[in-house]
Amino acid sequence: MNRIWRRLWVAACLCLAGPGTVLAAVLPLYEAEVSVLDQSVAARGPALREALTEVLIRVSGDRAIAHQPGATALLSQPDVYLQQFGYRPAPADARGTDEPWRLRVRFDGAGLERALRERGLPYWGDERPEILVWLAVEERGRRQLLGEADVGEVKDRLVSVARRRGLPLIFPLMDDAGQ
Repeated sequence: MNRIWRRLWVAACLCLAGPGTVLAAVLPLYEAEVSVLDQSVAARGPALREALTEVLIRVSGDRAIAHQPGATALLSQPDVYLQQFGYRPAPADARGTDEPWRLRVRFDGAGLERALRERGLPYWGDERPEILVWLAVEERGRRQLLGEADVGEVKDRLVSVARRRGLPLIFPLMDDAGQ
């Protein structure tokens, strides 16, 4: 499975490096949703730090940013950058877990950008190039090219990981031009 992800990453990079016009997408980079036990203030504190960590990874492009000295100060007071939060029940497939709620959070993008730059931490802007994914999946000896309308575990996982990293993916429409 690891080999598949490496190939996907190489294919995505090749799509970005190709000639022509690069499209850009603006994503909700400063929003995150994390699991919580309940709606108490005690449960919200660690969840806010988890959500801010997710946002910092997305806007910096650095998975290890939470361990950098400048970022630890930001993570110690996530409420400084908090704009809005709300709760919703966890999805039906997760309700049997110990965390029945989801905390959705929106942070102050301009404030976080300023704080990252002041601390000399990496910052990747709001506009991200769309990555065209041509992905072939082989099952039972049959290869199939995944399109925009297709569903499946591999595509779901790829989209989920890309969303967490702030990478907008597009898949072929599989119309006559796509074929």
